[in-house]
Amino acid sequence: MFAEFIVVIQDDFKEVLFKFVREACVEDVANIFVFGSVAKGTADNRSDIDLLVIFDTESEDIDRLEAKNRISELALSLEREYERALQIIFSNKRLSGLERYFIEKVFNEGILLYSKSPRIAVQGLEMESYGLFLYQVNNLDIKERLKVKRVLFGYKTSKKVKGRVYRTEKEGLVAEVGGCRLNSGTIVIPKKNTKRIEEALKEFRVKYKIVDIWLPDDSIIKIYD
Repeated sequence: MFAEFIVVIQDDFKEVLFKFVREACVEDVANIFVFGSVAKGTADNRSDIDLLVIFDTESEDIDRLEAKNRISELALSLEREYERALQIIFSNKRLSGLERYFIEKVFNEGILLYSKSPRIAVQGLEMESYGLFLYQVNNLDIKERLKVKRVLFGYKTSKKVKGRVYRTEKEGLVAEVGGCRLNSGTIVIPKKNTKRIEEALKEFRVKYKIVDIWLPDDSIIKIYD
């Protein structure tokens, strides 16, 4: 799957990155990240494009992979076409040979351009891809805002009839898909389930943006706790 990166990256780098990802996401590739100044939005004409390509193998002998040679040739071709240097770091699914500090920096500050799977292991730590939704409902009237709240987060009602109390509770879509609410206007959802949230927000004409993030496997449970 391609990540939602076009709206984040500077215009001068969108086309070359799109071409790179389109050609590089072959069967043997698990993930592609861009990091450094391009990911931060501070790049200029002198900046290199820093990329991390993770192959879908645990073998440390990635130099023998045909995909590595093809991607290296692709990078050289794009460098000539766009007159921009592409610096690529290759690794396997275990991220062998990479410093933990570097890995955390890429995951925290980089942008995921492509992912075959929503999950990746980082030196024994299971990481999962999530969509961080930033949304606004200030363009909606109060009635519509309440509808959005009920759909996303559910509701509880109680009614007293002849001395007896009847309670109704319905789980919201966010909890149903394994996500959680961080604060007003911010929810985090497992990447594999973001489409359902997008459909609900579009139905109510809610303005939103999605940021791809990586979190340890049990992070959502810890947030709930």
